[in-house]
Amino acid sequence: VVSSIFHALSVVDEDRLTANRHYVRQVVKAGVGIEAMVPEVIVARYRHAYLVKWTGRPYSKVSWEHVSWLLPLGYDAIVTYYLTMLGRARESLLAFPSTPLACMDHNTPAITGVNGRFQPYRGCPPWVPSTLRLYDYQLAGVNWLLFNHALGRNCILGDVMGLGKTIQTACFLSMAVTQ
Repeated sequence: VVSSIFHALSVVDEDRLTANRHYVRQVVKAGVGIEAMVPEVIVARYRHAYLVKWTGRPYSKVSWEHVSWLLPLGYDAIVTYYLTMLGRARESLLAFPSTPLACMDHNTPAITGVNGRFQPYRGCPPWVPSTLRLYDYQLAGVNWLLFNHALGRNCILGDVMGLGKTIQTACFLSMAVTQ
């Protein structure tokens, strides 16, 4: 199994991965087990790898280990558990229903524009005093919310404190309901 991974790697990568595999074998021979594992998908050429925290070793010694190195060492139950949990998490996220607000119509001109294409909003709602205006980044945030709404896609608006998420949300709701 390991040799099939190496065929796509360069010689430098092959040497580094061989040294890492040798380190894992030494750690296991020394009686050190896995304390915790975090499944992660790395760059395509490495396939599935796990961030492993070894028992009795400090967090500075955590290492990325390939599945094919852990299975022969007797850790197949742990790997199977994490793969199962990862699959369940993905299924539960995909099963979450998206329910748009009934008052919002996905076909408003401010949202879909001509020929069903998204047309960004360029101004503030009429209830905003003329002495005030949205900053460019706030208007971009409102348009992003409108765009996601037009696609029927859930989204979360988040940034650092003080950049106007409240006014962006109020403008989005106002534009989506009144247009």
